[in-house]
Amino acid sequence: MTPRRVLNIPRILWTGVVLGLIGGGAYAVVSPHVPGYSIASEVGLLAVVGAMVGLLVAGVVVALVDRDR
Repeated sequence: MTPRRVLNIPRILWTGVVLGLIGGGAYAVVSPHVPGYSIASEVGLLAVVGAMVGLLVAGVVVALVDRDR
């Protein structure tokens, strides 16, 4: 009988956060700029929102993958 592999949940969640940061920042750079806000504030805001979305998606993935264990 082979030993059961354990998911490294924090690593998966941090990967989601980092990918969300990159995705949100990249979206802020290529999207049309909002008058009255600097590019840095747009990148910062969308990077944080992207990180939260990435964390949420990674959490759902972990829940679905770990469901049968």
